[in-house]
Amino acid sequence: MIAVAVPNVEIIELQNQPIEIIEIAIQGPAGRDGLNGSGAMMASFSWGDATPALLTVVPANKAILNLSVAIITAFNAASSLTIGDASNGAALFNMAGFDLTKAGTYSVAPDLTYTSNTDVLYTITLGSGVSSGRGVISITIEV
Repeated sequence: MIAVAVPNVEIIELQNQPIEIIEIAIQGPAGRDGLNGSGAMMASFSWGDATPALLTVVPANKAILNLSVAIITAFNAASSLTIGDASNGAALFNMAGFDLTKAGTYSVAPDLTYTSNTDVLYTITLGSGVSSGRGVISITIEV
């Protein structure tokens, strides 16, 4: 076996085998929340979650452009879901007008801008006898 060390690159050659190049690098600074720094993020929720729960932190002076709730597994009894902040739990989204007992996707464009870093919370209020239900919350924040 032949091994050659080059700064930040290690080359390994096995007899009659292809060469594998492994790059060693230093982690860069933390980026924006969300997929590839886009400001978009997703979070799963379930009927058994302890809520209110933190969804994300919206940076100061950044608009919340879109918010979607996808019910993947319908709740087995009437329930509600709200998304907002500590002062108004339904500032961004109120499922009261939607039916969590049916699978589907519900979207809103709140176009709300917080003036300071703000925790976005979701709250599930369960109906009597709920024992199933789950979904995904997607939120897009101005980059």
